[in-house]
Amino acid sequence: MSFGLLSAPLVLLGLAALAGALFLLQRLRVRHREVEVPTVLFWREAIEEARARVLVQRFRHPLAYLLFVAIAGLLWVAFAGPRTERGGGKEYVVLLDRSAGMAWPGRFDAALATLRDEVATLPRSRTRVVDCAEYPRTLLAPGEEALLLERRLAGRTPVAAPATVQRALWSAAAAADPERGLEAVVVGDARVPSNFRALFADHVDVRRAGPEPGAPSTNAGITALGVRPARSARPDCVDVLAAVRGGADPALTFTVDGAPLGLAAETTGDQDERTYTLRDVPATGGRLEVRLADTDALALDDVAALRLPVLAPIRVALSPAVAEALGPVLSLDRGVVLDDAEPDVVVRLAGEPALTADGGAVPALELVAMDSQREAFVVLHESGEAGEELTGVLETLGLTEIDVTELASETARPIEVGLQPAQVRGVRIWAELLSDEYDFTRSRAFPLFVARSVRWLADASDPVPFVAAGRPVAQAREAHVNSAGASLDPLGAAFTPPLVDTFSAAEDGMLIASLVDVDTTRGPVSEISPGQTRAPGADGFDVVTWLVLVALLLLALEWILYRTERVP
Repeated sequence: MSFGLLSAPLVLLGLAALAGALFLLQRLRVRHREVEVPTVLFWREAIEEARARVLVQRFRHPLAYLLFVAIAGLLWVAFAGPRTERGGGKEYVVLLDRSAGMAWPGRFDAALATLRDEVATLPRSRTRVVDCAEYPRTLLAPGEEALLLERRLAGRTPVAAPATVQRALWSAAAAADPERGLEAVVVGDARVPSNFRALFADHVDVRRAGPEPGAPSTNAGITALGVRPARSARPDCVDVLAAVRGGADPALTFTVDGAPLGLAAETTGDQDERTYTLRDVPATGGRLEVRLADTDALALDDVAALRLPVLAPIRVALSPAVAEALGPVLSLDRGVVLDDAEPDVVVRLAGEPALTADGGAVPALELVAMDSQREAFVVLHESGEAGEELTGVLETLGLTEIDVTELASETARPIEVGLQPAQVRGVRIWAELLSDEYDFTRSRAFPLFVARSVRWLADASDPVPFVAAGRPVAQAREAHVNSAGASLDPLGAAFTPPLVDTFSAAEDGMLIASLVDVDTTRGPVSEISPGQTRAPGADGFDVVTWLVLVALLLLALEWILYRTERVP
């Protein structure tokens, strides 16, 4: 048995207090009695018998005392809200949607009222309440008193994050006991995966609680924001793309660090979804903010932001000895500028003296004699680089695009790739492959290999295309610190911003996560498949009514006994 209003220890303490108080009252005579005596010889005894408000020496009415304790105890236990639990041991999980989609006026308050009703109906020992905000968190564990729910709900409002109800639902279903079964109650507007029923149909029921949502058709929101390399191939610029869903004719404003961008956007698409493209936005590392000119009831999806990358041409020092073979390819690469003063990468013959003024070690693309190394390509990687970073080095350098079979046939030697640790990055290639004797320089793979090798040597990573709350950032794998100073460690996986915020890391720099979630912008829906919805049934038996009825019957019995002077 569990109690809805009071804890079990408090109920027992109250019963003990009632029993003690009634014991004291039972010993206190507060009623005058008329006693007829046949002679004054018994006058003193009569006075002692009828004296009021005097503690007697002995306990003289144990049955009456037990009757009073039973009546008070029944009423006290009924006040505590007892429940007996039945229902075959089925488990329950109530999922409260606290995502951005619940920020519509009045929607979250209605969800809280529904949540309270559900918790009051379901058995406490087998019901878990999960708060689905930026992360699913247990709000009320099985067996905890329902009174704790109000304290833990205090101050909670929808957060600027996509729904995590699906994640919590998968987790609960995977951990459920198939023999006992699970009933999941979704309180809110988050969508349920379409394939969920097919995977867990045998032991999981899903239903949505609360009023039916009326999907708003007038909401407009930003559903995508990202950058990509400039189509003009300018190395210091990017193209910005923003998508807006809904609205008759939504207008966007673009600012960088608070100042208007001053570029005209190309617009495509229809009224339901429109795409805005800005060309050649300077990649200077500023904060780009996109905002709808007209706000609506759901303001969380009316603004989005990202941190522009910092891009600049790669400075390459080219040795005259290899200028004839590699100069034309490098001159066509708009992301490269020839600079012998402070180069990021040098291109030279192996063994040539340093091309930099200070003679320092610089990552180099070197041409070596065929007889000086066994492999056709040797990649010198820094000794501290992890193995997973080297796994895709062939694809990174474009070596997978080379026709190794043709080269092996022409050179009469196997074409292999070697990896060697070194202090500074480097790429070494047989110089003979760049001669007119072979077709390597005339293949489509050659300029790709040169361009990618230069960028890998310069450690010029591609810009992060987008950062969205709830979606992993493939380029970011280290721990990040949010605006509150908390460290979020992805433990080797891709970092996933939990909600709209600014995150920083030593290597990845600053990331600005935006709420670009189509489900949030589309508004509340109810799409649980047929067969998944069932009427909510109370699994517990409420005994309050019976306790009150028994107490009333005992009160009636006590009144009869009192009228017949069988109890004091």
